[in-house]
Amino acid sequence: MENVVAVITIMFSFFITLFLTKYWIRVARKAGLTGRDMNKHDHPEVSEAGGVAVIIGISFAVLVYIFFNTFYSYR
Repeated sequence: MENVVAVITIMFSFFITLFLTKYWIRVARKAGLTGRDMNKHDHPEVSEAGGVAVIIGISFAVLVYIFFNTFYSYR
């Protein structure tokens, strides 16, 4: 049962981060939070501060893990 909780938590974190990153790119472009990508040849504009979506996704995943361990204890 512990493996199921771990898989659910990892999948939840992945999908939340995926959707928040796509959303953040649109919001950052509208707000003008963009910069030039110095690692590409044509230097395209990319959105900045994408780590915010990753931190939020990981935080929600930790909360889901704590929820399952607290309310659906398998021990």
